[in-house]
Amino acid sequence: MLLSAPFGQLRDNHFHSGLDIRTFEKEGLPVKAVADGWISRIKISPWGYGNAIYIDHPNGYTSVYAHLQRYNDSITEFVKEEQYRNESFEVEIFPKKNQLPIKRGDLIAYSGNSGGSTGPHLHFELRNTKTEYPINPLLFNMPVTDTLSPFFKTIAIYNLMPNRPYLIFQKNLPAKKFTTDTNFFEVPDIITLPQGLIGIGTEVYDYITDIDREQNIYTVKMAIDSIPYFRMDIESFSFFDTRYINTHIDFERLQKDRIRIQKCFIDDGNLIELYKNYPGKGKFWLGDTLVHRVQVLAKDVAGKASLLTFFIKGDSSERLSSGYFSPCSYERFAPEKDNTFEFREVRMDVPKGALYDTLDFCYKSEPGNKRTMSKIYSLGDPYSPLSSNVAVSIKPSVKDTSLLSKMIIGKVSDKGYVSYIGGKVVNGWIWSPSRTFGDFALAADTVAPRLKFLYLRNDSLCQDTLALQIQIDDNLSGIESYRLTMDGKWVLCKYDPKNSLLIYEFDKKTPRNRKLNFELVVTDKKKNKSILSKQIFIQ
Repeated sequence: MLLSAPFGQLRDNHFHSGLDIRTFEKEGLPVKAVADGWISRIKISPWGYGNAIYIDHPNGYTSVYAHLQRYNDSITEFVKEEQYRNESFEVEIFPKKNQLPIKRGDLIAYSGNSGGSTGPHLHFELRNTKTEYPINPLLFNMPVTDTLSPFFKTIAIYNLMPNRPYLIFQKNLPAKKFTTDTNFFEVPDIITLPQGLIGIGTEVYDYITDIDREQNIYTVKMAIDSIPYFRMDIESFSFFDTRYINTHIDFERLQKDRIRIQKCFIDDGNLIELYKNYPGKGKFWLGDTLVHRVQVLAKDVAGKASLLTFFIKGDSSERLSSGYFSPCSYERFAPEKDNTFEFREVRMDVPKGALYDTLDFCYKSEPGNKRTMSKIYSLGDPYSPLSSNVAVSIKPSVKDTSLLSKMIIGKVSDKGYVSYIGGKVVNGWIWSPSRTFGDFALAADTVAPRLKFLYLRNDSLCQDTLALQIQIDDNLSGIESYRLTMDGKWVLCKYDPKNSLLIYEFDKKTPRNRKLNFELVVTDKKKNKSILSKQIFIQ
């Protein structure tokens, strides 16, 4: 069995909660249950896990199978009845215990690419049924091929005297030959640093069988002068804590350089339970001019290891600063309280617990562009991560009130493009939650979704004998709802947002060899509506 992603892989805003099992770009491979049990949950969504099955097992674990193409015939009929009962493609069903019993090896579904998947594969999880914490499946002796050892790419050292870690040293390590044995990495030159409180970080990956796929390691241990300072084992975590990945790594380096440096120290705001509780949380007081040996050991689940060694010493003539001065500091926000910034027509609310560390809040504005209906407001430090949503509010100018119900708040990219994050009218302001700091502006969505029937010959004959496909997309706020009827009756459509498609798959109830009256009604998130009606001949 080969993996495209292991448990705990470092993703944007979360740790990967399962294994991504390779299907070699194919869909439709049989998926079988790993043990006896009963189906406890079935969920169908165009997002996230797509088509997913959850099986509870008597031993207290739940197995999860996601991004499926389709279920077996009996589960498909069970789900379809619920979809027609609710007249909805998206459903979440919780069968009663033993309503849908499963034996080990039973065919339950076929692998696919549904939901938020970026390519065909099977996402597989094991969870503690009671807590729902995902657990590393590789701890259960799954037959996964892993031939290569972890690989260190970068050393980083941080000043920990201020409220936030501040990078003071970074070095890329020379390339080495990939091996199946222990890799040894060593920096021969002593690294001289100002004296004070420091933290170590490394960019380190595991390569399972393919050096083009950088994967996460299982264990990281750091010792200084042979004394343990830090240990992380990616065995299990809570979904509620998974966003702590943004303080587990150097978030600023990720945003600027797209590299993931893992900290070998624990920020005060990092509460995820992945670490051994050493005194000092991995932070080291460099208060002398002695040479100190730093060793970082990285291991994968198969036990293959790599060891990084380098040496540091303090410079008695230099001291690390305890002050961090933002170039655009406006006021200081603290994580242990509610914080609010308001200036004229813009406001941001940063609730208690949303910050990992004290923040020097930044604000500036610039004129809007042809895509916006307001100034562009830079709020907060885009290199400071958030553990929960903040709220952005922008007040439209008087001349804009005729479009109030169509206004949205969008993130503005470096090239001036606007992407929707939300838009609710609250006391004359436009309000939206946001998962990040950044550049925000008002825009208006007045354009209805675009609809088009595909693969019709002579404008009415459906060329596809298996399904009717309809292109469906929206220019800004996104699709909120859709409804397809055939001769006045609701029919089940699969929504594939990755390809902007609605798909009505023909079944035994679909009338053949005659024209059918189809009507599609689609509404976006700002209530712009499109209606498409057509007579189509199904062979």
